[in-house]
Amino acid sequence: MFNKRTDEENPYWISFTDLMSGFMVIFILVSLFLFAKEEKKDPLKGKYAEMVSVFKEKFNHIPEIEVSDDATIRFLITQDSATILFMEGEEEPTPYCQDVLDTFIPIFYQEVLALLENSKDSFDIREIRIEGHTDSKGEYLDNLNLSSGRALKVQEYILKGLSKRSYTVKFQGFVKRNSIACGYSSSRLLDSASHHIIQSHLPEDRDKSRRVEFRVILEYKKL
Repeated sequence: MFNKRTDEENPYWISFTDLMSGFMVIFILVSLFLFAKEEKKDPLKGKYAEMVSVFKEKFNHIPEIEVSDDATIRFLITQDSATILFMEGEEEPTPYCQDVLDTFIPIFYQEVLALLENSKDSFDIREIRIEGHTDSKGEYLDNLNLSSGRALKVQEYILKGLSKRSYTVKFQGFVKRNSIACGYSSSRLLDSASHHIIQSHLPEDRDKSRRVEFRVILEYKKL
């Protein structure tokens, strides 16, 4: 009887063992998939995350500067403060804005230069983009001219200052070749959390929307 009972129970235990083995195989396959996915993470995303950390550390003491999650550096243009970067409707940066840029520029380009040196075998910097943005007040084309003009004036100020600092001729040439100034008018408005309203669907924050941005655009090195 004992042998008979054991024989009757064997199919159950064999089935349970197979089931556990199956779970183990699935667990291993899922683990390998997640590991492979982790290994294949976009290196550029990792570099942007590194830039966010560095920029926040370097520019945290400048109240007019905000660093976004994609490493965009934003100069917020408020009109109700004694520290105004641009007068309302004007393209020329104020003396205060020039002082902020004088603090910002050496640190920013030092980090860009380090980025170039440390990553020259994997990717390139396609461009350093200086963007102008306005709020939704006024006509679109008027705002387009204003945003473009502000970006261009900031670029001019930077380029004029390059030769006065201790940058190499090679690096100065790189900045001149890769710096691009452009205006977006009111096409990229922000909400109070500094998110694009086209994605968040929240009301516009005018003070957040009025800004000049610096963006380092990366690309994989061409073989």
